Amino acid sequence: KQLLERQQQQQQVQGEERINRRSRKSEKHKDIVQFAAQIFYVDEDEGELRIDIMRLGSMSGALSVTFETQATTAHAGVHFEHKEGCVLFDDGQADAHISIRILVDPRWAP
Repeated sequence: KQLLERQQQQQQVQGEERINRRSRKSEKHKDIVQFAAQIFYVDEDEGELRIDIMRLGSMSGALSVTFETQATTAHAGVHFEHKEGCVLFDDGQADAHISIRILVDPRWAP
């Protein structure tokens, strides 16, 4: 009985080691995509906001990220043009950007 339990424990440990090795291997190729800054600022008369995006990590292989604008203090159709899409990073590419059209609101806002 003890021999059977010991064999089962060894098989379980070996299985966990295989899973951990596979996880470590796949983690080597995981990249992070993030905004290049925490805050982006634009005046209405500039006409466009450029949002820089950066890719960190192995940068091996192509990568795509979907995005969509969200209205908070600025409103789509009033302050900016709603946009959604996909940003593509080629193999080895570290930088990309999204351009959002800024609309001129004739009403004054503080």
